Amino acid sequence: MYPMRNYQEAMAFINYKFQQYHANDVSMLINFLESQATSLQYQVNQLLTHYQPNYNLIERNRTYIDILGVDVDKLKQARAIINQY
Repeated sequence: MYPMRNYQEAMAFINYKFQQYHANDVSMLINFLESQATSLQYQVNQLLTHYQPNYNLIERNRTYIDILGVDVDKLKQARAIINQY
């Protein structure tokens, strides 16, 4: 996990995520990632209602949801650190 103990580390993490997601605003990026996770969760729920669900796709989407959740949590943590300064 990427350590964030101070302003410089928080900014480095945010800049890395900006490059990864082609973004430039933390709040908008957090909202976008949360909406993506919600959308994927909806897809998982829909897939589970099928007669023969595609469990590979369900597990892949759940993995993406977990990754997005970690990114959102870390971005919120970084934003809190930066807002202290």
